[in-house]
Formats: sequence, structure tokens, C-alpha cells
Amino acid sequence: MDENWNIRYPPYLSPPARDLIAKLLERRPARRIGMLQGRAEDVKRHRWFDGFDWDALEARRTLPPRKPRDTDVSKRLRDLTDTERATRRTRESVEDLQESEAVFADF
Repeated sequence: MDENWNIRYPPYLSPPARDLIAKLLERRPARRIGMLQGRAEDVKRHRWFDGFDWDALEARRTLPPRKPRDTDVSKRLRDLTDTERATRRTRESVEDLQESEAVFADF
């Protein structure tokens, strides 16, 4: 781990979760989990995944830890609509477009 980059974890994160995150955030790819000789198997064997049934996941027999509620969907749609409105407000004027066309005409 790089001592120059202090990672502050939330207090509710377990030590295995902190360890996995730290190993995934390793700056040097040659030392990063998942990039070592064992590749994805190294990640799957990490202690944070102890007791996890990878075969059931592959067979699509696992239940999600959380299912979205109807209110989640409507909130996301509202967020998308708000983003589209913000995008419409920030469009360039005709003059700005003409100026950029003139500046980049030779490209």
C-alpha cells in the first residue's frame, strides 16, 4: 500500500472489506489483487468472500442482497429528467458555435 495516499474507511467496514479494498486499490498493477498469478481466483479466494457460493452465482441461483423499490426507479427517472434539463440549459449559443467553427476550421 502507498503511504502517500491515506484511505479513510467508514467505521462500519469490516477488516476483511478494508483489506480487499486496499488490495484492489494497489497502485502498482504487479502487486494488485486480480493482477497476480491467480488472477480472478485470488479475488474470489479473498477472506471477504468466505462462505460465498460462486457456483450458485454462476448458476444464477443467488438472491440479490437488496432489491430496488418502486420509489428508487421513480427517483432515478426524476434525476435523469433533471440532468436532461440542465444539459438543455447549457447548450451553446449560435454565436458560440459560429466562433468555434471559425477557430477550428483548419482541423
